Amino acid sequence: MKSEAALDGKLPQTDQATLGPEVDKPQLRKDIVMGRDGEMFTLTRLGQPDPLFVVNGIGHAVLRRLDGCHAIQDISAAVAEQSNAPHSGELDGKIACFVAQLGQLGLLKQPYYVNIVEEFVG
Repeated sequence: MKSEAALDGKLPQTDQATLGPEVDKPQLRKDIVMGRDGEMFTLTRLGQPDPLFVVNGIGHAVLRRLDGCHAIQDISAAVAEQSNAPHSGELDGKIACFVAQLGQLGLLKQPYYVNIVEEFVG
């Protein structure tokens, strides 16, 4: 049985109190710098010559908002508006997964946790 917290994408209250409010508003580490390479955007560790990875314009739109002030739903709404696409739970999930991957790579100031819930209709 899934808890309501898992269904709405939020952490249970006890976890939020333990982890702090910044968990809901992910932030890139201070030593990660964004750059541009043609039509693509790069993330590089300060002082390192080679990029860690490269993203497209949508990835850049997400990265620009990883400032500790925007929740995933805010980022998703902005990306949807920028790309003239509807804002949806599916887009929220894709962005949350992307941010979680950044966290796994050690690029975020604080860990970022995401609950992924899939519904199968059939």
